[in-house]
Amino acid sequence: MSMEDTLAWFRAHPPAGLSENGSSQGFSPSHKSAGVSYSAPDSPAWRGAALEVGVAATGATVSDIRVDALTEWWDPVPMQVTVEGTRLRIAVADPCPASDRGYVSVQNAGDDLSSALLPSGAPTGALVCSYEGMNGTTYALQRSTSLDPTEAGKLAAAIAGTSLNHLDDVVRSCPRDDTSMTVLAFSYPGRQDVDIWYHRTGCRSISNGSIVASPSEAFMDLAANFAG
Repeated sequence: MSMEDTLAWFRAHPPAGLSENGSSQGFSPSHKSAGVSYSAPDSPAWRGAALEVGVAATGATVSDIRVDALTEWWDPVPMQVTVEGTRLRIAVADPCPASDRGYVSVQNAGDDLSSALLPSGAPTGALVCSYEGMNGTTYALQRSTSLDPTEAGKLAAAIAGTSLNHLDDVVRSCPRDDTSMTVLAFSYPGRQDVDIWYHRTGCRSISNGSIVASPSEAFMDLAANFAG
């Protein structure tokens, strides 16, 4: 078939479950080509899945076809914290330290925190310590907020609902990162308090010192009420 008829056939027979999301055309004195792309919904296993079909005319009634499949696969194994340096420890019953200068993360106890950001169950309270980055009074305590069990439970639920899936071998750029941090300390019956390190700007992240994840929109919306 001609390039036009071949492309029309693909448009009339889209791959099952995919939707058309773009097209392209290219012309030169010796070459004529066009293409159509399809996308698939994101899933727990991948994001950005796409099928791209390119058609090039090699004669009046002959066409070459190239098909590329593109997918970003999620790694379901929690990403480990590998940064080295001094860890901060905050208890709910204590005041927030005056500065987070020199700290790289938090330190917690409990084997369960290698596979989940927070323990199962509802916290009995929380303390939120927010610190300025390099654009304010450098590394100084900006705000200290104590949360009752209801408020702490909502914030903990948003953290627990954060996906631990991540992409491997990704090079990231983190603009507007002024190292603003927030430490959220949660109290639980029968165990030591558990701290969360929240990197608020640039490539935002939340970590319990063992594993790290990208914060969910639900968590960031709630945290904005307490964490600056």
